[in-house]
This record gives sequence, structure tokens and C-alpha cells, in this order.
Amino acid sequence: MTRVHSAVDCCGGEGSSWKEVNLMLQVDQLSNIGGLSNNERSVAFALDSDYGYATGDFFSIIDDIDKIGDIIAARKEALNNLSGYIYANAITVSALNAARNNILSRLERSYFSNDDALIKRNIWGHWYSANDLYKDDNNSPGDFKSYQKGFQGGFDILKEDAHIFGITVGSVDSNSSQNDDKVDINGYNVGCYGSYFFDNNLETRVLFIGGRDKYASTRNIKYLNRKTRADFEGYSVNTAAELAYNYYYSYILLQCRSKF
Repeated sequence: MTRVHSAVDCCGGEGSSWKEVNLMLQVDQLSNIGGLSNNERSVAFALDSDYGYATGDFFSIIDDIDKIGDIIAARKEALNNLSGYIYANAITVSALNAARNNILSRLERSYFSNDDALIKRNIWGHWYSANDLYKDDNNSPGDFKSYQKGFQGGFDILKEDAHIFGITVGSVDSNSSQNDDKVDINGYNVGCYGSYFFDNNLETRVLFIGGRDKYASTRNIKYLNRKTRADFEGYSVNTAAELAYNYYYSYILLQCRSKF
């Protein structure tokens, strides 16, 4: 980014002529600021690349950050304000929830064989997909379309009909679009999970999943002849704990469940 300094070094010649002119240009890049996070550096690279072409309010944004000077903390805060990470988090949370809900649903003794073995084992896989369509209206012109697919699988053990322990791996792929804008999400995860069933109809469930997620969005602003893109890539930790109480009334199961 962007403060350009120029200096002219010259040597006098005979009369009014010049023997030598040296022009020096120095460009300070925002992306060279030390200690930037990945998101801050991505924003800085975007501003650096558009310097010299920016006009209107976009030029004012770059110019205002330039005027902050050498106060690194203030410049970093400005770069954070321009980052769209809240949108990445809001969109990717549905993919994280899908993986968590698939695993928690596995923590039932009914999935295991009905025999007298002290240790029962399962290998399982779950492929899922969903299509969503929001029709356009006055508040949201253009149909919003979203397609999500994924796979979650694992291996688990039921011991003495009292507790379950398992390991799992999975992936998710999500694509959303509206008008000329689109969002793509890809993620992979690996983790472990377990549950314990008490004699008094209480049960607990826990899981821990680590994942790697990638998010990319593209917006086309036609009247400005501008195309913007946001890319986020990072790691996630997905944890959950449940405590439930089961009450059986004849053939009816009533369950009180608390989730964290």
C-alpha cells in the first residue's frame, strides 16, 4: 500500500544542461506490516494490489489507512474492520453443525446388535445431501440456492451395554448462489466421541472434532464494474456435551436433554 516518496538527485552540467538525473520511488506495502494475521494480510494484499486504480470511496478507504501512519495496532484494527470473517463464520457454522449432529445421533445402543456379547462393534457411514431454495421477493431479489453434501463415517464400540466410544472422519461440500454471487465451502474433520448410560435413566454424550475448513465467496457488482472475492482457510474445533434423562411411560419415551 502505498505512500510513494520521490526524490531527484542531479548533478549540474555546463550552462543549463543536466548530466545526470536519478529518480527514486519508495513504496510502503501494507502487507509488509509485522505480526499480521492471515485475514489481515489478505486484506492488506487486496489493498496493495488495487492501489493506483482505486477511485471514489474505495480510494478514501486506502488513503485513510495510509494516514494512520506507523501506528501498527491502529492499522491492524482497520484491516480487521475490512475483513469479512463474520460472514465466513456465519456460513460455515451450518457445515460444522451437520457433522456434530450426525455423530451425536450415533450414540444409541439400538445401533448395535441385540446379543449377549460384552463388547459390540460397529463400522458405519452416513452420506447426506440437502437442497434449499428461497424464492425471490421484494426483500431478496433473485432466487437463493444452496446445495450441501457430505459424508461422515466411523468405528465405535459398545462395552457391557453401558458406554460407547468411537472415532470418526468426515467431509462436507457446500455451494450457495444468488444472482451473480456465490459461496463455496469445503471442509474435512476427524474426531472421537462417546457416551455413558447410567442405571437411573441418565445418560451423557460427548464429542471432540478437529477440522480444516476453506471458504471462498465471489460478488459481482456490475454497475461499479467491480468483482470482489473473499477467501478464508483455517482450522476448527467442534465440541459438544449432552446430559439427558429418559422417562418411560408405557410405550412412550419422554426425554429431557441439556446441550452444551
